[in-house]
Amino acid sequence: MKIKLTLMDESYKHSIPGKTQVDAENTIRLNCAKNSFASFQMLLEADENCDISLTGAPSFSIHPTNHQLRIAASINGLGSMDIKMVTPIADDNGVLQWDCIENGDYYHIEKNYTCNFWSEIQIPLNTDAGLFKGFVKIYSHKLFENEELICQRNFELMIHDVALPSPMDYKFHLDLWQHLSNIARKHDVTLFSEEHFKVIENYVKSLARLGQKNITVIATEIPWSGQRTFNDLDEPTDLFEYSYIKTIKLADGSFVYDYSVMDRYIDLCMRHGIRSRIEVFGLCGIWMTEENGYGKAAPDFPDGVRVRYLDSQTGCYNYMNREIQIRGFIHSLYTHFIDKNWLGLVRITADEPADLEIYRKTIKIILEEGPLFKFSIAINKAEFTTEFDLVMSDATPSLKCLAQDYDFIKDNLMNRIDKTVSWYVCCRPHFPNTFLKSHLLESRLICLLTFYLGLDGFLRWNYTVWPEKPRERLIFRSPDWLAGDMNFVYPGNDGNPLLSLRYKALLRGIEDFELLSMADKVSETTKKYIMDIILKGTSLHELSDLGYDEAMPDPPFSLSAFDYDNLRNFLYEFLS
Repeated sequence: MKIKLTLMDESYKHSIPGKTQVDAENTIRLNCAKNSFASFQMLLEADENCDISLTGAPSFSIHPTNHQLRIAASINGLGSMDIKMVTPIADDNGVLQWDCIENGDYYHIEKNYTCNFWSEIQIPLNTDAGLFKGFVKIYSHKLFENEELICQRNFELMIHDVALPSPMDYKFHLDLWQHLSNIARKHDVTLFSEEHFKVIENYVKSLARLGQKNITVIATEIPWSGQRTFNDLDEPTDLFEYSYIKTIKLADGSFVYDYSVMDRYIDLCMRHGIRSRIEVFGLCGIWMTEENGYGKAAPDFPDGVRVRYLDSQTGCYNYMNREIQIRGFIHSLYTHFIDKNWLGLVRITADEPADLEIYRKTIKIILEEGPLFKFSIAINKAEFTTEFDLVMSDATPSLKCLAQDYDFIKDNLMNRIDKTVSWYVCCRPHFPNTFLKSHLLESRLICLLTFYLGLDGFLRWNYTVWPEKPRERLIFRSPDWLAGDMNFVYPGNDGNPLLSLRYKALLRGIEDFELLSMADKVSETTKKYIMDIILKGTSLHELSDLGYDEAMPDPPFSLSAFDYDNLRNFLYEFLS
């Protein structure tokens, strides 16, 4: 049997059809900071069917004539590297994109199939700086034969005398919205049960590793109306998100509220270091579609707020249908946040509200019931930026809105203690973005662009908004939503999230932001590098305009790992 093994940069984008780069022999050199991770990808081909093991445990195949290949990677003085199989999933054009980092140990491989592996090692804070030698070895045997070493690739790791902060101390303000109801559905657990919270904690840990800052709270029922998937009956998908708050109507007509689920989730996130913001959805900016029945529950309330309650006398569930009732709900929530000493963290959040007048009226009522409430908004209309400057504590424009209104945002919102200004992409632009089809370096570009523009962070709606069978098919609502628009991770069979290459690329980009922030004295030098080399001189307006052009053949920014790593190595040298 003949095999080919190639070590690739961590940002390598493997896809089929595409150009497969499996060479006979090569080596790579990695650079890393302390309190970070070193990683690379591996491509492997064999000219016979075989079985691959990623562990030292015994393994036998149902194909007894197959070679059993065992892959091991290690760095002298640091220990073994974690090796995981990366599996593909089709994008909207039918192109297989390798993305999901699996957690299995054994795989059957057909001959001439190009396997993709992710190899990673954590570099603790107390690791000595210096040059380390590493290797990848492949051993082979059949049944009860002795193993023999049949392939080896060597590499080097330079650990610089630079330490990144812990993720909870990252300056980058990452806001990936959480969708707990969808997590429950995909893991077949009862919503907000003990089993659900065990699974939730695994996802919270994965968010905390990225330095996530915001906690998502769904205060009322289905604020996004299930992303309006009632319009996609040809591909039925349940994306409804349900309230964390239980409401009961007593015999005297008063209401009582059970905040235990909400409090438990907030406490869980805070325990893992996610504690900068509590974003409350469901009080304003409700996505209404009257023609489909998803309109207002309370006709006299300006927005479509849906508060479900149990009538203790009748045993029936109903919805609050008067403004005065919803006012009481808002005031009670306000009082609860005060009692928990969380009010300063709370942001009443709206996702792209469609109607300026409805939003204006709703905010007025919310402030009457909770005078110290603060607001945040994902903005896709420029008029929201200027109109609500006084009440918005956190403003998050889309790329297009940011480009249109950058001067106002820079002069009036940025660099103010009372404002956090981030930006977001979603189903558009085509680039830069985090779709399956997107180059992994686009995730790093997003973080570099955040630093270059002087913004605080980045928002995306899509951590776990999976379609029905996300590990089999990510395509949903194409071409309006492109594959990968809905997720950064996949649901694992063991209750844990399976991370993606896009997740890893985003984490690396966040580290880039942290290093840039640490190297404040050379910020003008690094910003010039970002503009000249990474952005190729492309202005924010040009980037926005071109990114929305589906016919644009090549993005106007660098997709060379060398350019990104060159900047990072400069920062290592400066900070050492």
